[in-house]
Amino acid sequence: MVKLLNKSHVKGKIAERKARLWLHLKGYKVLEYNYTTPVGEIDILARKGDSLIAVEVKARQTEDEAKNAIQQKQWERIARAVTFYQSKHPEVVACDIQFDAIFVIPMRMTPLHVKNAWNPPTSL
Repeated sequence: MVKLLNKSHVKGKIAERKARLWLHLKGYKVLEYNYTTPVGEIDILARKGDSLIAVEVKARQTEDEAKNAIQQKQWERIARAVTFYQSKHPEVVACDIQFDAIFVIPMRMTPLHVKNAWNPPTSL
């Protein structure tokens, strides 16, 4: 059975590929992408030094549209997915956790990487 992809899905996949390349060029090691768990999904999980970085990727026409596309509930699902990942990968339990966003915007030459875009509350 052939699965047809809609235009926005294809645009999102291209944006995620650009984001992975951008991270690689900046010295990050991409551990997983499109990582799906029972509690949430993470676009990209990367590591740099002693940090485990969960990256949410958004492709929008403007920076403001991209920033507004990520809601609080989505960050909370990502945080739960990171905890799930750590439970399966003990080598990253001691890592600092960072939540970044990468915005792919047509009029920018390079993706916009926002480090520490969100900090979870201490109790999730």
